[in-house]
Amino acid sequence: MMAATQPQSNPSKIPAFLRDIRVLQAIGQIVFVLLVLVVFSQLAATASSEMRARNLVPGFSFLNLRAGFDIAESPDWYSGNSNFGDAFIVGIINTLRIVSVGLVLTTILGVLVGIFLLSTNYLIRTISRVYVEILRNTPLLVQIFVWYFIVMFSFPPIAEAITLPAEGVLFVTLRLALHLVLYLFIQAFFLRRMPLHSPYRTAIRWGFFSAVILTEIAFFLFHNVAGWPLAYNGSSLANPAFLLYAAASALLIAGTFLIPTHWRVPALGVAIGQLVGGILYYLGVTPDAALRLEITPAIYVSIRGFAFPELLATTRLADWMAFLLLGIVVAVFMWVWFGRIIETTGRAIPRELYVVL
Repeated sequence: MMAATQPQSNPSKIPAFLRDIRVLQAIGQIVFVLLVLVVFSQLAATASSEMRARNLVPGFSFLNLRAGFDIAESPDWYSGNSNFGDAFIVGIINTLRIVSVGLVLTTILGVLVGIFLLSTNYLIRTISRVYVEILRNTPLLVQIFVWYFIVMFSFPPIAEAITLPAEGVLFVTLRLALHLVLYLFIQAFFLRRMPLHSPYRTAIRWGFFSAVILTEIAFFLFHNVAGWPLAYNGSSLANPAFLLYAAASALLIAGTFLIPTHWRVPALGVAIGQLVGGILYYLGVTPDAALRLEITPAIYVSIRGFAFPELLATTRLADWMAFLLLGIVVAVFMWVWFGRIIETTGRAIPRELYVVL
């Protein structure tokens, strides 16, 4: 019986480690890096020889040369006579400023959009979803081109920059502040104590707004219509125009008793409110003075972007900032303090009114 003979495999001439796929990948990467280094070294040598032939020495000595240009957002120590090194430092500072502010704002925006995506409101949730999908599925380069070539190039040149807010003088009538204070007073001491569905609550609110609207219409006609018969601060109650207005208002009040019951009390409030507003206007009780405010632009928008004017730390600005911060601190303290009193005692304290005042 012949023994079965098994075929013997021929030993490979390639070493075992060269047949390992991991070794082959490492060798390929090393060869690729060497080829890249050789190519770049040849390019650098060629560029260096060409620059020497033209008497140009590569280096960083140009950073000591005069820059000759101004930078919009730059520190006080930089000017057009500074060198390129200083300009490079200013660029780094501005980049860090933009990045720091951008990180904070984008974090806040991302948190808000994430909360809006979980909202039960269909409109808010849909707008947030569309916003996220557009930014996520649009390449960043396309977004940069849109912002730069479409948005920025649509702005006017620097000499015709858009100012926000517009520079000028604004006159704010004092009666607007009076109307606000009166409404807060009525809301805090009268309307809050009435039942929610009380007709007298609606009558008082409608009467107040009718008085305000009629007063503003009367002042508009007095300042813009020549020979307006109901002059502001009338000297005599025997003015025929005023007597006619009073008689028409009395008839209007009497006519409210002829309308349906569920509309009678609100209509009576409107009729009485417009009568009271007209009397206060004619007798000069409602002030006609105005506060003059000089508006200084806070943002300049041009083709170069957004520019923010530097705030000068004058004495008036320091006093204004001190009073503003003090008012905010006091308002926050009052809000927290009155909130604790309401939680512990259950008392109805109009803390909104106190905080606003």
